Amino acid sequence: MSSSNNSTLSSKSDYEIVVSKIIVDDTSQLEKLIKTKNKDDQRSLLEQRDIYGRCLLTIACMSDKPKSAVFFYKNGLRLQNEDKHKRNVLYWTIVSDSRICLKWILSLNPDISYLLKRDSLGVTAFHVAASKQSPKCLIMLLAELTKRNNCGLNDLTDNKKRTPLHYSAAAGSLECVEELLDQSFKIPLDAKDSNLNTPLMCAISNINALQVIKCLANKKSISVSARNKSGASALHIAVLANNLDAVDFLLTKEERLVESFDNEERTPLHYACAAGRYEIALLLIKFKARISVWDCFGATPAHYAAQISYPILEKLLKPATQSAIKDHDDRTPLMWATIAGKVSIVRNYLATFRNVEKEVDKQKYTALHFAVLSGSIEICKLLLNHSFDINAENINGTTPMHLAAGRNIKILEIFSFYFEENNDLFRNKRDKFGRSPLFYAALGGQSEALTFLMENNNQNILEKDHFSKTILHCAVFAKSKDCVIVALNNGIDVNEKDLNGETPLHVAVGLPGNADIVSLLLENRAEPNATTKDQYTPLHIAAKEGQEDVVQILLKFGANKALTTKKGFTPLHLATKYGNAAVARLLFEKKTPVDIC
Repeated sequence: MSSSNNSTLSSKSDYEIVVSKIIVDDTSQLEKLIKTKNKDDQRSLLEQRDIYGRCLLTIACMSDKPKSAVFFYKNGLRLQNEDKHKRNVLYWTIVSDSRICLKWILSLNPDISYLLKRDSLGVTAFHVAASKQSPKCLIMLLAELTKRNNCGLNDLTDNKKRTPLHYSAAAGSLECVEELLDQSFKIPLDAKDSNLNTPLMCAISNINALQVIKCLANKKSISVSARNKSGASALHIAVLANNLDAVDFLLTKEERLVESFDNEERTPLHYACAAGRYEIALLLIKFKARISVWDCFGATPAHYAAQISYPILEKLLKPATQSAIKDHDDRTPLMWATIAGKVSIVRNYLATFRNVEKEVDKQKYTALHFAVLSGSIEICKLLLNHSFDINAENINGTTPMHLAAGRNIKILEIFSFYFEENNDLFRNKRDKFGRSPLFYAALGGQSEALTFLMENNNQNILEKDHFSKTILHCAVFAKSKDCVIVALNNGIDVNEKDLNGETPLHVAVGLPGNADIVSLLLENRAEPNATTKDQYTPLHIAAKEGQEDVVQILLKFGANKALTTKKGFTPLHLATKYGNAAVARLLFEKKTPVDIC
């Protein structure tokens, strides 16, 4: 064991020495070191690789040391040796721009399959050479192809179907692009990769590739209007890349591109606004980009700007026309900024535009409704100071006060402070279902809000909505144990029925994960055998819904297993009918009658 470890350490040390001799080009010492070994040790040393799986011949070529490369070649290492990613010696020679060793490799007259060998990603030496700023390696490779009648280059693509021209364009290598565009190589200028991106699109993603962009666009004008897989044009991509020079060039060359649409019907101006590209947005507007066009989501460029950049939004909107810019739900840019929680944009918008407090969407929501829904305290304050109505109703009669009660105690406290003198106005405010803010607090599981409304606004916790549901019904439906406790502690009848005859216990037993609340209600004298209009008891509902733990609790508190619904079903019948085997088994074991009809 010890001998083996010492051998490994020695071998590694020898390998490191060999690599150091390659780097300093000390071939004589390199040869001497290896020749002092016996044949087995020589072979073992020569076959060692680095952590990437590259052999010593590859390292010699990467270092551009032809003498070392020749030595390893003569001692059995082959150009075909590959690393872990199937990259051969030629590949790494090109990566390292080792032109002397490249010339040596080509002098060995490797066959065409070697020159065109793909790695695990489908990338060849030609792709790598094409991505270099200097074209010298590429020229040498292309010369080899010329000797072989240019075979293989026109359909040479990686795993994403990208040609060497895609690579040179993406790298912004003008000289390499020009070499590849030599007509004798027949590389298609508008070749598309697996995402349908052309070489021009690749170049546009590089902000330093303007000359390449001009070269490709001028070679074939139609390429500027091509679309990729997402429907984006070269102009869309230029906007995303924040390539102002490319945007200017493309618009000057093909002005109609300003009205191009991707698969989601977004224009370049949509892209500019969504990405906060101020200078590009101005340029697009200069070329008459329309600000009111909808994408497939019904949003205009202004709506996207409202979430990102007020300077862009200000350039898009004019005080006389801002109210006309709405999405397909009639929501304004202010509403979008509010939903996104953009305090500074909302502040600037309010300072610039008038009568915004009167704007509503199709559901009659105001920006204040959305401020509550987004939970932004600062925006709520801004809107209140701008005369937004706390009692503005949507189509269901829901006000911002209702929403605050159901979502955010801090905003509710602010509303109460702002309208302390008008508490009566919103204390009795009900939506079209007859629900006051108390109901919303219970439905939202906001026990603090529930307590706050009772203590500060004298709201009546015993009130019912139009369906005769109590606050307790709503608290149970929200599965809020804290709200249930508040309701029970404030005198709500635990057995109060709604219009369908359901008590809070009926509601509780039908909801999964509600066993604690079921127990709490029963401990507070909820009637386990109360019936609805259809004669359903809580046990019927729990059995139907497969709530085994709840069934056990109900039985513990004296639920009657033999009661039937209007249609004659027992809890056991319902458990069986709806495939709740565990509940059916439990009821059967509890001696539930099976012959009742």
